[in-house]
Amino acid sequence: MKERVVFEANVPVTATLAYADGLKVQGRFGDQVMYSLTVGRVMYVPPLAREKLVELGIRQNEPFAICRAERREGNPRFVDWVVQPEGSAASCGSRKPRTV
Repeated sequence: MKERVVFEANVPVTATLAYADGLKVQGRFGDQVMYSLTVGRVMYVPPLAREKLVELGIRQNEPFAICRAERREGNPRFVDWVVQPEGSAASCGSRKPRTV
């Protein structure tokens, strides 16, 4: 089984898809999309992140940054997925992006 990319809150990850299309799978918390990456790992993201990849036209072998952006407003926690082409200014936290 391939190693899985773990998304830490507000830490951008630079990745490259091995294939343009992901595989819809059922995860512990509902629907997810599994993508194989060029480094031999896989990433699981919600359908919302897949939509953002499609909107940006991210293709096979094209590096991009992806981040699980988390914010709190009192007790509730809100999560959003930020996807940007490589070279765009990261708008997800102030941490340095890590490459997978």
